[in-house]
Amino acid sequence: MQSNKFKIRTSTGNVAVSWQVTGVRQDAWAEANRIPVEEQKVGIEAGRYLHAEAYGLKPELSIGAARQALRATAKTGYSTIGPGK
Repeated sequence: MQSNKFKIRTSTGNVAVSWQVTGVRQDAWAEANRIPVEEQKVGIEAGRYLHAEAYGLKPELSIGAARQALRATAKTGYSTIGPGK
């Protein structure tokens, strides 16, 4: 990228091209408030998936199912929470 412009070249003509330009902000606020790329899961969330079904796994392996089971445990005193993956 140069002067806010760039060129895309292909080995053949008349082809569809998709592109995306990304960057990292370098202003003072962005430098002081970086967003973590990935957060570690803790407690009942560790070893579970946000969307287990998207990976072809049982819904019981999702974070939502673990939270629902935890709420049920709080009401009944009986745990139905099994291990994560």
